[in-house]
Amino acid sequence: MHLLILSCGTRTLLTGYFMDRANGFDRVVTTDCSALAPALYVSDACVIAPRMDDPSYPSFLLELCDREQIDVILPLHEDELLFLAKNRAMFESRGITCVISGEETVALCRDKAAFADAMRKEGIPVAETHTAKEVAEGTFSPSFPVYVKPRAGAGSEGNQVVRTRALLDALCEESPDLILQPYLTGTEYGVHLYADLCDSHPAGAFVLQKIRMRAGETEKSVSVRRDDIRDLAFRVATSCPFRGPVDMDVMETEEGLFLLEVNPRFGGAYPQAYVCGVNFPKMIAQNAGGVRLSEGFDEYPEGVTALRYADICVRESLL
Repeated sequence: MHLLILSCGTRTLLTGYFMDRANGFDRVVTTDCSALAPALYVSDACVIAPRMDDPSYPSFLLELCDREQIDVILPLHEDELLFLAKNRAMFESRGITCVISGEETVALCRDKAAFADAMRKEGIPVAETHTAKEVAEGTFSPSFPVYVKPRAGAGSEGNQVVRTRALLDALCEESPDLILQPYLTGTEYGVHLYADLCDSHPAGAFVLQKIRMRAGETEKSVSVRRDDIRDLAFRVATSCPFRGPVDMDVMETEEGLFLLEVNPRFGGAYPQAYVCGVNFPKMIAQNAGGVRLSEGFDEYPEGVTALRYADICVRESLL
């Protein structure tokens, strides 16, 4: 079975997991638009791709899939999820499995305001969410501090705590697509859920407690087993027909649990789940081979601490 990983970037550990032949893939091909993406150089083959907004990008991918006899495509970059979801039929007509949720689900998760509204209607606890337009029109007057972020942002870029009305007004005028939420305090958790590619049922969820964050990424964390957080994640997965890996953020406050974010892709902290025995690459290979998964990979070890650190990839004459 041959796998194509799109926009691999710095995901060297994740690429390495797919390179383990015991997980079901015989060949792994990576792409990125930059020759300086480290994960390119830990795969069986790598190709420099045009940018995903280039008109030639779809034909480039089809030609690459044909040449490399690709069976499975896995997107990693936020902006590539919707492209693949929209063009799923183009690949599946060639017998290629796309590890991506449906277009409607991907679009909903990317629109943080619409997603919060949809979850609220399902009775799932989410932070109260308002838009910059409501502030500008005077239909919403926030209490400070308030947490602001782009409506379609990723990687915590542009997220910040705002403590004054003057700054909030300036930000909303500059970026009318901002959303506003109460600044919640408490303990933050990450959930790595896998939804079966065959029928979208949630096969299980791995939960970690975040100890330290840096630039939107989990830098230090510890594995935990929390039935209440797992149940919340399953409720979300029942409301949204996911397919494949899903990354969720949950905050526990004095008022209870709140769902913060959901991204229908591999999360940056997934390697901690993998070393605890939660093997998404093997699940993807099994699903691509037509095998439906039974529920339950919740018996992973508690108290395993993960500490992220920088490594270096040295290559000859890339440019």
